[in-house]
Amino acid sequence: MRIDALDPDKQVRWTNLGDFPYWTGTAITWELATGPEGAGTRLLFRHAGWPDDYPEQEFASVNFVWGQVLARLKGLLRDRPAAALLRMMPPTA
Repeated sequence: MRIDALDPDKQVRWTNLGDFPYWTGTAITWELATGPEGAGTRLLFRHAGWPDDYPEQEFASVNFVWGQVLARLKGLLRDRPAAALLRMMPPTA
């Protein structure tokens, strides 16, 4: 994956460089926004830019993979204070 955009507290956008068949050139976007009624944080996830020849039956596999990733992310973030999460992040250069 190549990081194309990194706007802390707002958005991360990646371009896939070929980690999975047919994924090359697809764009993965994570956007953060204030949750409903100002409570919490809402995550909007997109995986777009699929080639026209992507096998339709493979979308079920894509859905499963991202479902697993998002479930693990939710488990990691649930009930943890922001300071604890920041300590888990690698230092920036």
